[in-house]
Amino acid sequence: MSVGILGATGHTGRLLARALHELGQPLVLFGRSQEKLNDLREMGETIVGSALDVESLRPVFRRCPLVINCAGPYTELGWPAVQLAMEYRVDLWDLTGEQPFQLRCLELDARLRMFDVAIANAMGLEVLVSDCGAALLSEELRGLHGEVERVDIVNKVRDFQSSKGSFESVLNILGRDTFAWRDGGLVPARMGKPWRREGGRHLVWGPGVDILTVARSTGARQVEVWFDMPGWVAMGARAGSRSNKAVFGSRLGPALRKLGKRAPLDPQVDADGGPWEIQVTVHGGGHSLSRTWVGRDPYGSTAAITAWCAIERLAAGNRVRRGGLLSPSQVVSPARFFEHLHPLIREQA
Repeated sequence: MSVGILGATGHTGRLLARALHELGQPLVLFGRSQEKLNDLREMGETIVGSALDVESLRPVFRRCPLVINCAGPYTELGWPAVQLAMEYRVDLWDLTGEQPFQLRCLELDARLRMFDVAIANAMGLEVLVSDCGAALLSEELRGLHGEVERVDIVNKVRDFQSSKGSFESVLNILGRDTFAWRDGGLVPARMGKPWRREGGRHLVWGPGVDILTVARSTGARQVEVWFDMPGWVAMGARAGSRSNKAVFGSRLGPALRKLGKRAPLDPQVDADGGPWEIQVTVHGGGHSLSRTWVGRDPYGSTAAITAWCAIERLAAGNRVRRGGLLSPSQVVSPARFFEHLHPLIREQA
C-alpha cells in the first residue's frame, strides 16, 4: 500500500518523503514542479500537477489508502483533496495550522462518518504533541478527580525559524475570522488578545487548531492556546491584533500574502530549526496536571512523527477508528506515540 504526499517538493513534504522512504514505505509523490520531483524519483512514483486541479490529483487517490497533504495554505489549496478523499473513500491527513480550513472540514463530519472516511487535521508536531499529551493527562485526571474542565497549551516560539510555507500560511489567515473554545462552544476571538506575563514569559493567545482537536478528544469546555514570545513580539502582536483583519482582509491582503510566496527559506531551517517546547496543563475538580515536552528541529520532528503515525495507521489496517473528522489522538494511541518517539520527543523533568 502506497502513501500519497501532496506538496512533496515543499520543505516539509521533502522531509516527510525522506522519512517514510527510510522506513521502507512505498510512496506516490505529487508536486507542481517536474524538475523538483525528478530529485525525488528514487523515493517513489512521481506525479506532476496542481493541488487545485482535481483531475491531476485523481491518480494519487486511486492508488493510495492514505494521502498526506503538505500543500498549503490549505484555505486556498486544500479543498479539492478533501472532495477526492470522500469520492474515493481514502483517509486524508494534513498539517494545517489554519483554523478556517479546519472549521470547514468540521462541517463534513457527519458525511465522513457515513462513508467511513477519516480526515485528520494538523497531524504535525505541535498539535500531535499537544493533543496526545492532553488526552493522556485528561485520562489521568479523570481517574483521580473527575472530568476535565479546561486545557491550557503553551507553545514556546522564541527561537523558531519559519519555513516559507509556514510564513505564507500565517499571512493567509490573518484577515479571516478566528475563534476560541469556551463554555463548550466556539466564540469569536482574535490573535493577540488576551495576553499576559507569567514570570519571564510573555504569553500571547492565538487561534490555534489545537482548540478543536483537544476539545473533541478531551471533552474540555475550555481550551486555551498560548504562544511564548519575546516581549517586543508579544507587544507587537497585541497592538497589531486590532488591525490584522482590517489590513489583511482588505485589498492589501493579496499583495501582502504574496510576500509569503516570495519569502526565501531561512537557511537555518535546513540546518537546525531550533528548539521547541510544548506545555500542556489540564484542570478539573480543583486540581491540575501539567507536563512539558521538548525537542529540536520542528520541521524534522514533524516529518519523523508524521511518518511514524502513517506506518502505525497502515499497520492497523488503516481503520483503527470509524470515519469522521478525527483528532490526532484518535488516529494513533497517545501512549504508543510518546513511547515510540522518545527521545525525539522528551518529557522535560
